[in-house]
Amino acid sequence: MPSVLVKALSDARSSLLGWMIGIGLLTAMYAAYFPSMRKPAMTEAMESYPEALKEAFNLHDMSTGAGYLQGTVFGLLVPLVVVIFTISVGARITATDEENGTLDLLLSYPISRARLVLERCGAMLVSTLAVSLIVLLMLVVVSEPADLGVAVDKLAGMTLHLAMLGLCFGALAMAVGCLAGRRSMVLAAAGAIAVVGYLGDSFAPQIENLQWMQHLSPFFYYDDGSPLKEGVQWANVGVLAAVTVVFLAAGTVAFQRRDVAV
Repeated sequence: MPSVLVKALSDARSSLLGWMIGIGLLTAMYAAYFPSMRKPAMTEAMESYPEALKEAFNLHDMSTGAGYLQGTVFGLLVPLVVVIFTISVGARITATDEENGTLDLLLSYPISRARLVLERCGAMLVSTLAVSLIVLLMLVVVSEPADLGVAVDKLAGMTLHLAMLGLCFGALAMAVGCLAGRRSMVLAAAGAIAVVGYLGDSFAPQIENLQWMQHLSPFFYYDDGSPLKEGVQWANVGVLAAVTVVFLAAGTVAFQRRDVAV
C-alpha cells in the first residue's frame, strides 16, 4: 500500500485546490478594499460604530494596513473559513470512513491504526499549511497595490498563527471522530466549540464576570499580542501547538483502544 499520507493528499487534491482558490480570492478581495477604508466618509462611518462592537471585532484602527487586516482578513471571515476547512479534514481522518462502513476495509491492509491516524494527520498538516500559504501569497501580491504597508515577516507571522489555529480545531475534530466514529457528531461538536470559542474571545472580555473565558478560547491565542504589528507571539503559538498535540495523542489512543463500527 502506498504511503497513507500521500494517498490522503491525492484523494483530497480537488477539494484542497477548491479551498485554496476560494480562501485566496476571499483574502485578496478584502485586502484590496483597504484604500477605500482610508476615505474620510468611511473613517467617519467607522468612528460612529459602538465602542463594544469595535472592541469585539478589532475595528479600532482601520486606517492602517495592519489594523485593517487584523479586523477583516484575519479578524473574522478567513480564520472561520480556515477552521471550517480543518474541521472537515479532521472529520475525514477516521469518522467519515467509519460512518460509511468502509473503515474495516482500510484496516484490513497491513497498517496499524496509529499509522493510519498519524499519517492522515500529516496530510491535514500539509493541507493546512497549503491553505495558509495561499493566504500569505495573496497578501504579498496585493500589499503594494493596496498600500497595506505591512512587512512580509509580519504577514508570515500572522499566517503562522492562522495555521496553528486551524490545526488546533482540525486536531479537535480528529479526536472527536476517533472517540465517536460519526462525522455528523464531529461537525456538530467541533463547530459548536469553534462558535463558542470565537464568541468567548470576542464578547466575554466585555462582561466582567466572564473575562476568564477568553483565556480558554484558541482564538485568544491566535490574535493576542497583535502579531501583524509585533510579529510572532511564540508563547501563544506554543499554547496552540501543545493543545493540538494533546488532541492528536488523545484521539490516537482512543482509536487504538475502541471497537470501530463496521
